[in-house]
This record gives sequence, structure tokens and C-alpha cells, in this order.
Amino acid sequence: MDTKVLDQKIRYRDIELETEPINCCPGCDGDNFELYVGIDWNDIGDKIPFEYMRCNDCDLVFQSKRMKNPNQYYQSYYRKLLRVPIEDELISEWLRAERTSTFLMRSIVSMDKCLDVGCSAGYLLQMMKDIYGCEVTGVELSEEYSNYAQEHLGLTVVPTIYDLSDKYDLITMVHILEHINDPYPYLLRIKELLADDGLLYIQVPSLVGSFQKAFRFHHPLVFSEKGLINLLERAGFWLYSNTIPMDVLSMFFGVDNEK
Repeated sequence: MDTKVLDQKIRYRDIELETEPINCCPGCDGDNFELYVGIDWNDIGDKIPFEYMRCNDCDLVFQSKRMKNPNQYYQSYYRKLLRVPIEDELISEWLRAERTSTFLMRSIVSMDKCLDVGCSAGYLLQMMKDIYGCEVTGVELSEEYSNYAQEHLGLTVVPTIYDLSDKYDLITMVHILEHINDPYPYLLRIKELLADDGLLYIQVPSLVGSFQKAFRFHHPLVFSEKGLINLLERAGFWLYSNTIPMDVLSMFFGVDNEK
């Protein structure tokens, strides 16, 4: 079945997702951008055409038309399409969490509070708790994932970052920022939750990495190294360290208290 973009709507499987055109860069609010690439995103017979623009000022790559209410998709389909929470997917989640926790241990000596945004089944939080003995909290939209993390691991999980008020020594966002329609206000809220001497860890698909991993219809944003740093600096962060594997950007940021 072909999926058509007509009258600001995407028909995806058995639901219609409303879309909205983007008239300015989500990273810097500028209008100095041009076409970067047009794609047909395929998912089990569904074809979704999208265009990505590239900002000439801040280097952010973004969809020219995006889902207006992405939570409708994430709550209804995204996790279910990933076959969660069955055993095979949980094993994959555990392996990703193990890789991330091993990487974090190289930079983080100690902490009292850790927040994982998009915590999935909660394995990374459980590992942080075991390693550092810290208090951990997760953010997860999916009811299935949230219930699993709470019922099987005994973790505290809330639906959104706006349900939180504490300050955290470490906030992790592993493959989350590329899903956010409006990253600047979202990062301002993240900054409010980060302790003055805390660290924000972000991992996103790289613009120069795997095309299939970066350009998906549920990825309104795609990041180059320059684009990611520019966005974070605008939101009041400074680059603490930067490791770039082949397919992903992997960076720590601190809070710039002068902004």
C-alpha cells in the first residue's frame, strides 16, 4: 500500500497523521535554508515521501513537512512496531544499555541523580543504579515500556520531562533528540532539570553515517556535528567532550551558566 501526503495528512496503516509545513529552521528560527534531499521512506509496503532541508546558518537538517502530533504515532505505533516488550527486543534493549553504560563509565566518576529521557524498558537506569548507587528516574511515552520498567525493575518513570521538578547530575538522551519537533524549547526544559555542574549526554544518528538510520519519517531532525553543537550552544550548553563513532554523534554537554 502506498502512503500519500495529501492535504497535510499522512495515511499510515490504519490511522491518519496530520502534518504541518515548516517555514523556519527549528534550530535557529532562520529562513536561510534549501533542499538537502528528497526521500520515499518505506515501511512494510508503506511509502511516505518526505523532503529534508538544510539550514545554511546553523547546519540543522530538518523535514519540510512533519507530523503535527507525533505523540499520536509514538503512543499508538512506534513501540508496537518494534515488537515490544517481547524477549528479542528486550535483549536488544539490554545490549544497547550495556554499551551505553560502559561508555558513560569512562567519563562519569560519581553521581547522586540520573535521568534517562526515552528510557524504554529501563535497563540503562538499572545499570546506572547498580554502578553508581544513585537515584534514577526515567521518561517514557510508551505505556507498555513504562509499565515494564516500573513493574519488572521497580523504577520511577513519568510520561514527559514536564512532569519533573528535581535537578539531575546526569541526563541521558540516547536516540531521542532526532524525534523532537521543536528541539530548542525542549532543550531549555532539559537545562532547567540539569544540575549546575551536571552533564547532558546526547547520542543521535549522524548526517554522515547510515542514511537509512538517519532519514526516517519519524525523524524530523538529522544532525551534523556542527548542527548539533550549534543547537545546544543556543540553548545554553557548552561542549564538554565529543566522540564520533561511524554512524552516530555522541557528545557530553555542560550548562553554560552565563546564558
